[in-house]
Amino acid sequence: MKKIFLLFIVMFTALGFVACNQTTNPDNTGTAEVTTEVFEEQIDYPKNLEINAKILSWDEVTGAVGYYVYLDGEEVAEVSTNSYDFSALTGDRLIFTVVANAPTGMLDSEESTSLAYVADPEGELAAMKLSAQSRDIEVSDEFLEELINKGMLATEFDDMMDSMDQLELAMQSSQDMNSAFTALDTFVEDMDNIEAIISAAVKYLLPEELNRQITYIQQDIAYYQQQIDDGYDYWGDYQDYIDELNEEIAQIEVMLDMLNTSSDDIVKSALIVVEYILSVEELVTDDLITKI
Repeated sequence: MKKIFLLFIVMFTALGFVACNQTTNPDNTGTAEVTTEVFEEQIDYPKNLEINAKILSWDEVTGAVGYYVYLDGEEVAEVSTNSYDFSALTGDRLIFTVVANAPTGMLDSEESTSLAYVADPEGELAAMKLSAQSRDIEVSDEFLEELINKGMLATEFDDMMDSMDQLELAMQSSQDMNSAFTALDTFVEDMDNIEAIISAAVKYLLPEELNRQITYIQQDIAYYQQQIDDGYDYWGDYQDYIDELNEEIAQIEVMLDMLNTSSDDIVKSALIVVEYILSVEELVTDDLITKI
């Protein structure tokens, strides 16, 4: 169970790295040039959303003449500054996104990543921790807190874990591709907050794994260096190994820097790819699986 959960969130995070700052043209036609021009004229989207005492704020977007605030996908306010007081709103969970209003001659921004106000985050965290512990899933408090920051409640976390349990059992007992696909299709339909999982993985799970990889590589470097110092590098290969490993560390450090400075971009890129994959998945029918 634990392996399926980790594989799931790492897979979606990896999609963010692949897609981040990439532009594709599925038709591979001359329309690509037009798309590029439109993208260059679009104002940047708001980043680093924060909530403090029922005031939502975000980084000021250069050139923006105002901002549109969305609650659960519906516009609720237009503000001229990079903050919004939502103390008049009621509800135990309010999920916000923000769009930057562009000046004349430019397009409004894309929606920001989301941020949620949750009435009892401590209670939700405690319930999530119990759910994870009961399933022998080791995740940090910070990981679970990010799920809550994105609007996932403990009941939804528990439902997601149940869906993963059911998927694992179904995949183990599947006798053919049809039954395996049906199990996967049911699981996908039950996933209501993909952004929460991606964001938690981007900010907390993946950095831990990358730092762990650096530690392993450094141990290998120390071993090869000791071999050189002891005079066992007869063919001069060990220094080449060390150089390659140091290059690998440098690449991982670039990824860590991206996670630290561009987490919103990675999350949004992963969401675009995931939404496309899910749209393709909806087109796959039992009849098609049978024919395959």
